[in-house]
Amino acid sequence: MPPHAATTYQSTASPPVAVQTPPPPPPGPPIQPLRTAAPAPVVPVPDLMDAEDDLLAAQEDSAAAAPARPMNPELLRLHESVRQKILAELQSFSSTVNEDAERLRATQTSLLQGEPAIRDEMARLGAVRDVCKSVGDRMRATVQAGEANVQDLKRKGDPEVDELVCSTTIVYNQLINLVAEDNAIEDTIYHLHRALNSGRIDLDRFIRTTRVLAEEQFMKRALVQKITSGIPMGAAMNW
Repeated sequence: MPPHAATTYQSTASPPVAVQTPPPPPPGPPIQPLRTAAPAPVVPVPDLMDAEDDLLAAQEDSAAAAPARPMNPELLRLHESVRQKILAELQSFSSTVNEDAERLRATQTSLLQGEPAIRDEMARLGAVRDVCKSVGDRMRATVQAGEANVQDLKRKGDPEVDELVCSTTIVYNQLINLVAEDNAIEDTIYHLHRALNSGRIDLDRFIRTTRVLAEEQFMKRALVQKITSGIPMGAAMNW
């Protein structure tokens, strides 16, 4: 059914009821189309080369138009003194740097030349260390052996005199005993003579004792002479 129909009826058991529809809205103003912004004007990019040429041309025109103003003489003198001072300091610094470089170069040469000598000295000291170590080991072993022998002798005790004074053969041992007895008789006669002089013994007793000791000493010396006559010339001893 079209929307502008005014009234519609429905056939039902009840009496017909009229239904009203709202009127259409009034027509509005016409819709205007959207307007786009106008494009900005294009600014040309300045040419730097042309600008520099223009600047130089302007400077040349200004220089040609008016002469440059001369500098202050006092300022020129100050600039010259500063330049001379800087040159003097530069020369002094350059000479100092050259001297330091020469000294460092000489030190470097000495160090490079001293490296082989240091290595040779290190090798020599290493050899000396090895020799000292070997000698120390031998000395330590010798000291330990000596200490062991001393402990053994202490454990055994003091030896007898006859064990200390002995020879390689029986004949030589007999010769040692005869010489010892001869010396003992000599000492006995000496002390008897002193006793006679002091009056401790009388003359008869001294004569009898001395005669017996003299006979015994004579026999012992004769036996010593016989033994020494059989000893080779190189091993003979003067008694």
